[in-house]
Amino acid sequence: MIHETITEALDTVRHESLQGILVDTEYLHVDALEFVLNVRDMERELPIAVVYGNGIAQYKEILSKLENTYLIEASPTPDALVRKFSAIVAHA
Repeated sequence: MIHETITEALDTVRHESLQGILVDTEYLHVDALEFVLNVRDMERELPIAVVYGNGIAQYKEILSKLENTYLIEASPTPDALVRKFSAIVAHA
């Protein structure tokens, strides 16, 4: 599922069974830290991968210390990004 707003995404977390969340601030214009903290209030164990780019530079240190939260570098192709995310979910 792809959501463009934080409200839609959080609603999905509340009502769906998810194996992981991929946050890419390049395409989703939300505050990544706010979103991750909201998800952590609901789901402590759910793996969250945040694509590292300009959108999260100021929060990198905080995000890297949160449990089950992973920073991954942006990939040149969507397939490469999906492979990175899949590896995180498989090992979580």
